[in-house]
Amino acid sequence: MKKVALISLLFWFLCSGYTFAQRAPTISAIFPAGGQVGQTVEISVRGSDLDGAHTLIVSGSRGVTGELFSAGGKVDTTYKSLFEDTCAQCHELRSPRNRSMTPSQWEAVVDRMISEKGAPIDSSDRDNILVYLKSAARASGGLTAQLQIEPDAVLGRREIRVVGKHGGSTAFPFEIDCQTETIDTEPNDLITDAVRANPPIIINGIIKQNGDQDYFSFLAKAGDRYIFNIKAYRLNNSSQQFFNPTIILFSEKGEELAHSNGFYAFDPLIDYVFQTEGVYYLCIRDLLYRGSPACVYRLTMGNLPYNTYLFPTGGQLGSVIESTIGGTNLTKAPWQIDLTNETEGLKQIDTPYGVFPFIVSKVTSLVEADINIQDKLFSSVGATDAEAEILFQTKCVQCHEPRSPSNRPLTADDWAVTIQRMGEKQNSDISPSEAARIITFFNSEITRLSQLTASRIQLAQRIEVPVAVSGRISQPGEVDYYRFTIPEAKTLDDWWVIHPFDNPDESGFDIAYSPEKEINLEQEYIGKNNRKLKWYKTTGSGESAFSNVSEDDVIGYALTYIDSETERTEILSLGSDDGIKVWVNDQLIWSNFVHRALAPAQDVIALPLKKGSNKLLIKISNGWGLGDFWL
Repeated sequence: MKKVALISLLFWFLCSGYTFAQRAPTISAIFPAGGQVGQTVEISVRGSDLDGAHTLIVSGSRGVTGELFSAGGKVDTTYKSLFEDTCAQCHELRSPRNRSMTPSQWEAVVDRMISEKGAPIDSSDRDNILVYLKSAARASGGLTAQLQIEPDAVLGRREIRVVGKHGGSTAFPFEIDCQTETIDTEPNDLITDAVRANPPIIINGIIKQNGDQDYFSFLAKAGDRYIFNIKAYRLNNSSQQFFNPTIILFSEKGEELAHSNGFYAFDPLIDYVFQTEGVYYLCIRDLLYRGSPACVYRLTMGNLPYNTYLFPTGGQLGSVIESTIGGTNLTKAPWQIDLTNETEGLKQIDTPYGVFPFIVSKVTSLVEADINIQDKLFSSVGATDAEAEILFQTKCVQCHEPRSPSNRPLTADDWAVTIQRMGEKQNSDISPSEAARIITFFNSEITRLSQLTASRIQLAQRIEVPVAVSGRISQPGEVDYYRFTIPEAKTLDDWWVIHPFDNPDESGFDIAYSPEKEINLEQEYIGKNNRKLKWYKTTGSGESAFSNVSEDDVIGYALTYIDSETERTEILSLGSDDGIKVWVNDQLIWSNFVHRALAPAQDVIALPLKKGSNKLLIKISNGWGLGDFWL
């Protein structure tokens, strides 16, 4: 009977087409991956398990709305004859239905034919031709959407998702910028077919197939400094599996002037100053000449800044912050941030140079003192023996880098023993006199570093906590030190613990055992497997708070007391293996049923304390292995 039932169930699964594990819908690429404020942009959406998509979600700051167009659909042939009469001479063999062009790419192609090829198409005919071309591209292509970017849309990144019969998809970024934007148009695989660009501009393109490469031409004057900045990996970090963009800059004669395979991780950047006026070319391709419809990029081209920053990076609620925007190829610019009507937390500062994160806090905010610690230190502390240092670098540094974590704690005597041992090795080329000089070098170097640290501490900026300090490490070797005073720390009493209570099928997390009802350190209780339990004192928390022997499916309690001179709220940092509950003065303030390995600071919560003694009770629910906590 059981066998018949099992066969029937299997038959039902097979016939019903039941899916055991449906992958999450995934967007692998959006093209174009950005747009200019005040424009309407039509995007193509590529991915997997997106069938039945019916809703477009645009998350992020205000100013962007969209409409989704499902794959397929009917071609609007109202203006087909206009297209055939006007464009068929050049595009007859490459009809929209047979090409993989997106609606945005067709718009760029038509505009290029008008501006560069002199096609006799007025604005009305242009719009009508695009009605036909875009509808044909949607019908023959995949999922598309139209995004309306308001003129006052907040600059920066949005996230695009679609919802279909398999649920919501993963997100793909879409960037809003104030620069002029355009779409790469094919064919431009050869330098002779380069698409004309007028910097500053952002070009959206795709390296669509193996061997594909995109050429762009532009005019530069002598002394012009242009930045060529590619975003591909930063749009989709999984793209490194199939797309490593490379950019190459050529002269008018085809001579290579510069190239880059990566600057921001896999994304390349070229910063170039032109010596003569003329036409120049930029080529974009994959490092290994690969390509696919998911190889999407955004090229920023022109005399534009990069590595931009906003400083300070935070301010106090209710104040007005006089900040500075700086970066490479950018003269520092003042920027005022009004926090009088803001709320506490992280906000995005929208500027012409980018969008910057900014932390708004209730606590006092300071900026690092304008002290060039590096210059003061090296002017007050003697430099090293240069010749002895060169001797050490030549003889020893290959195996004994003094700044490595394992070598920093070594004393002068430790180094003397190490150098002598190296000199005694059979293959050593360190003579006794050289060993003596190297040892002398280390004696003086350790003394110098000690003086250096002391000088840094003396120059430390004085602050009063709590405080939020904005600082910058703006050059190699720079160090920021701060000096502050805190009241004498209050230590916790010793911990009292009792365990193990039973945790059948991990239900013990919600069972109120005796320690939750009363605290009697002399009382004996019945625990798991009828064991007799009593409270006992331990010296701390961590991996051995309850026991060094692991035991599955158990509950443990830990008890301590905290003395407070005033009524206040502190921050409590917790770690647990596995679930945890926390009571303060018999009030439950935290509950987290979770499975995890023990680590510090897994939960950070507010700890309300009254004046006087406060009872702190912790419950740990363990499923497997050791069950403990950090506090």
